[in-house]
Amino acid sequence: MGQGDGQDESGGEGGSQAGSTGSRKLIDLRDCLTDSPRFRHRLADHEAEVVDLESKLEKVVTSCDRMVNNGQAYVEACRSFSSCVRELAGHFHNNSVVEQSLRRFYDTLAEVQSFHSILFDQAQRSVHSALRSFLTGELKKVKDMKKTFHKVSEELNSAVHRSAHAPKSKPQEAEELSSQLANIQTQFSHTAIDYGYHINAVSCHKGHHLLNHLLSYMRAQYTFFHQGYDLLREFDPYMRHVLSQVDELQKAAEEDISSMNSRHNLVIPQHLKDGSPEQPLRPMDNPAVAIELEGYLFKRSSGAFKSWNRRWFVLRNNQLCYQSEKTEELVVVVEDLRICTFKMAEDLERRFCFEVVTPMRSSMLQADSEALRKTWMTYLEGGIARALRISASNKKKDEHHELRVRTATLTRGRSPTPELSESPILGKKAGSLASLYSLGLDFLDIPGNERCADCCNLNPKWASINLGIMLCIECCGIHRNMGVHISKIRSITLDEWEPEIQMIMCRLGNSKVNAILEYEIPEHVKKPSPTTPRSGTTQRYVNCGIFNEKH
Repeated sequence: MGQGDGQDESGGEGGSQAGSTGSRKLIDLRDCLTDSPRFRHRLADHEAEVVDLESKLEKVVTSCDRMVNNGQAYVEACRSFSSCVRELAGHFHNNSVVEQSLRRFYDTLAEVQSFHSILFDQAQRSVHSALRSFLTGELKKVKDMKKTFHKVSEELNSAVHRSAHAPKSKPQEAEELSSQLANIQTQFSHTAIDYGYHINAVSCHKGHHLLNHLLSYMRAQYTFFHQGYDLLREFDPYMRHVLSQVDELQKAAEEDISSMNSRHNLVIPQHLKDGSPEQPLRPMDNPAVAIELEGYLFKRSSGAFKSWNRRWFVLRNNQLCYQSEKTEELVVVVEDLRICTFKMAEDLERRFCFEVVTPMRSSMLQADSEALRKTWMTYLEGGIARALRISASNKKKDEHHELRVRTATLTRGRSPTPELSESPILGKKAGSLASLYSLGLDFLDIPGNERCADCCNLNPKWASINLGIMLCIECCGIHRNMGVHISKIRSITLDEWEPEIQMIMCRLGNSKVNAILEYEIPEHVKKPSPTTPRSGTTQRYVNCGIFNEKH
């Protein structure tokens, strides 16, 4: 009865195990103790299931690893692609429609790539890492227990056979073998129960474990597509707007292409025959019409070999320049057409040559045909004549302006200042600005330069070339005392004026410079007048303007 009660109790435990696992087929741990053939068959089935599970999990993990690696490579390729799109946008800096659209495309693609990165990271964590942990955790324990179980089983089988072969004539030996058998049976029972437990644990955990992690990956897929849908749904109105702009761009492109269908009509046989320039000759006697001409000419170098190089020459803005194929900068051949002349060069071996001469240099040029040589010489002659007419016209305007200034001065009962009464350069009376304008200094006609920049005295005859202002003789003395590192003084009539200095003076002038220097002068410092003592107020005013001192 006692033995039967024990069997019923263990059977109840086995039944409760089966009931707790539902439809899963688990090993009855009571069979582990009996080690019956039925137990061995059930054990072999479970071992085969474990091997099959391990094999298929390895494939899933390997495939997931390959998917993640390829996915990350795909994301990097997408990033490279979108970066190229962004760089391509810079090419269309002169087309705002294309540039802005490409930059918006880049921004959207960058967000989509971030969604991809999140998806593959989730796959790495929820599938690859989790299943790899299951393989190296519970399944590895089952494999280790399997080795231990079969090793102990073999030891038990050997102990049983040794005990069975023990002779009755040797009771002590038989007793020792029986004791060893009992110990091994106990060890086997514990090992078999542990082995069965780990197999049952794998059977219990594998279902919900795999479903939980794959479900996490599926949720990541849902989030990925949902975020992408929301992003592109918001982007859809802009894509429709770009589509309408694409249609407009396409129509404009078709119109431009259509306008070039008759392109061969631009080639005039007469142009190919005589080499005449494409632009027609302009009237040379109209000062309002600018004299401009462009084209290729050969230019002889000034080196020892006197080589001829083909250059693109430009006649424009009272200058003759050329440009080489390697740079966009223009090299000035003639700074001012008023100081140049030209002539044919028939003594050279090369045809269609002519020479342009200035006081500084002589340039030998060659046209492609006789017609082109005549055209260039005609345009040079017209350009020189126009420059001289404009210069004479400006001189008349200056003299008229000076006459009005002198009249206004005499009306107020003042006489012009006598600083230039005996100019060694002019060689005559030089008491008016008209005499100064005869020197050809364009900056004298800038509004504001008819008075001293500091005291507003009329007819200033001195200038500060680094400040770009005109000064009377009294105020220029103050500037000289400050030193050349502050103000460099030059006489209008006694000194030479290089073109660079004249350019600085033309770009500045009294009005512009005073607007800057007098901006922060304190209110209590009053601008001096021609009658102000130079020792006090003017000195203080100049210091405030140039050094920005607060008095």
